[in-house]
Parts: sequence; C-alpha cells; structure tokens
Amino acid sequence: MNQTYIVLDSWTESYENPISIEQGEEVIVDPSVIEPDPEWANWVWCIASNNRDGWVPIQILKIMPSNTNDRYNSMALEDYSAYELTVKTGDFVYGNRILNGWLWCSKENDNKKGWVPLRNLKLIP
Repeated sequence: MNQTYIVLDSWTESYENPISIEQGEEVIVDPSVIEPDPEWANWVWCIASNNRDGWVPIQILKIMPSNTNDRYNSMALEDYSAYELTVKTGDFVYGNRILNGWLWCSKENDNKKGWVPLRNLKLIP
C-alpha cells in the first residue's frame, strides 16, 4: 500500500537518460567508479546492454565471479529504472518502495514515477 509523503526540499532529476534494466538482463559492474559519500553505500556503477550507464542498487544484482578486478558481469534480479522524479517543496508523493535511502514514487495527479531521496521527504501518517 502506498504511503503519502510531503516534499520538504525540492529535487531535480540528475540524469537526462538514466540507466534502465530488465529482470534477467546482463549488466557490467564497473568498480573503478567510486562514490566516497557514505550515502551512496550499496550503489554500484553499471553499464547496461544498451550502453547506458548509471548507479544501480547492488541488492538487485547477482554478481558473477570474475578473474579480473576491473569489471564484473552481473544479472538483474528485477526490473530497475534510475529515473529520478523532479519535485518541488510542498508537493505530495505516493510510494512504498524504499531502497538505499530513496523512495520510488509518483506525484499527486501525475502518472510519472521515479526516485526521490528520502532525506527530502516527510512521511504523512
């Protein structure tokens, strides 16, 4: 069941063409791209079969063994889109999928769905 949140701080999408993968799709994990910010723990930089790249939650990947340390083959365990939702302070969003500090949600009166950082939201009981 979706929960309602109010946007405390505006958020603008970060990527024009975000990575999107389908369950069962093979993707490449590139461990050379590192984000030192602890807020990005459990995110890995991936390259999809369509050559789009971006951050993907490691929890949705099955990492395959590798003989090298430069790149790893992996398989998506579920569909995933890195699309971020642009929201403004005071907007209401609805969602129930939280992953690594982000909420997959939609805005009130809008069919678009995307990720918004939880730190920008407040749950409405």
